[in-house]
Amino acid sequence: MNTSAIAVILIFGVAFLVMGIEIAHQKRTTGVIDMKAARRWFYRTVGAALVLLAGLAIFDLADFGRSRQALSDAEAGSEAAERHDPDMAITLYGKAIEAGTLNDATLGKVYKARGLAHLQKHDWDAAEQDLAEAAKRGAGDDAIFSFGLGVAHAGKGENDEALRAFDQAIASIRDPENLRPSALAARGNIYVTLGQYERGLKDYDEALSRTPGDTEMRGARGDAYFYLSQYDKAEADLAAASDGDPKMAYYPLWLYLAQRHQGKDAKAELEKRAAKLDLQAWPGPVAEFYRGRIPAADVLTAARSGDAESQRNHQCEADFYLGEQALLNGDKDEAGRLLGLAAANCDRRFIEYAGAKAELGRLAP
Repeated sequence: MNTSAIAVILIFGVAFLVMGIEIAHQKRTTGVIDMKAARRWFYRTVGAALVLLAGLAIFDLADFGRSRQALSDAEAGSEAAERHDPDMAITLYGKAIEAGTLNDATLGKVYKARGLAHLQKHDWDAAEQDLAEAAKRGAGDDAIFSFGLGVAHAGKGENDEALRAFDQAIASIRDPENLRPSALAARGNIYVTLGQYERGLKDYDEALSRTPGDTEMRGARGDAYFYLSQYDKAEADLAAASDGDPKMAYYPLWLYLAQRHQGKDAKAELEKRAAKLDLQAWPGPVAEFYRGRIPAADVLTAARSGDAESQRNHQCEADFYLGEQALLNGDKDEAGRLLGLAAANCDRRFIEYAGAKAELGRLAP
């Protein structure tokens, strides 16, 4: 029996009860039963109840309309996220949340989706807050949630927390071909940042065994081989990464360094790959320096362009690449000075930070 049928039965039941009370009252006070008056009470009761139900139905319909709109906003937010438009996604998810009409289970999913959208903007704090709200509502028990939380922690430099989250994501993935390679590569990045290069390589190897065509993972593994002084393996991976993404300037730079550390004539390879790069944009000036086209002073001048954050990042990268050149030229003192600056000032997630730490370890007496 549906809710409407139950409501009708209750209304008429109450109406008959009211009519019975009226009849009893007449009998007690006058001794005469006036059925017309009794029926009027019956109809009044039914009418009042129907008016009340109609009012409640209007409120229910309004709530239903708001719920439909909130769900529509959430769905539109998902579509914006798929288009890689995190600003619009965050706005639409926010409207869905603020409507206040979603149940806890759905609200948890929307909070999780908005947290993932914040990750696209590198807003680690906002992502972590939304993911925490998602967890409160039961939406924190899947691999995507754990992976997102790991990325947020990694972005904030909270490496231990990031490792725990990535461990959980990897352990909970049912389809290993879906998210597992990304989670493995992300965990490998953390191990490399911590100087645990062998553990990082193990994760990269497993990730690449599942997605062998992933250029970014190939480049990351090449960097890890470089940190371990396995320059021949670094060269192979970095050449493949550069072939896969010829406009990414960092791959030819690290390929050049890997070849130079093997005593090879790396300039010819760099000349060939530089033809596909935007040498005016950073780190193009580093490539020009390695090709012998500009002096080190011009690299430092180029690093001082852009906003404050860009200048800080470019300066630390310049210190690393100039330090590498000094090392290759046999000037260990200058190399140690510049690499020390890179290790001190680079973002801990930067490959130049990991590279500087590895080289300083090799230079240590």
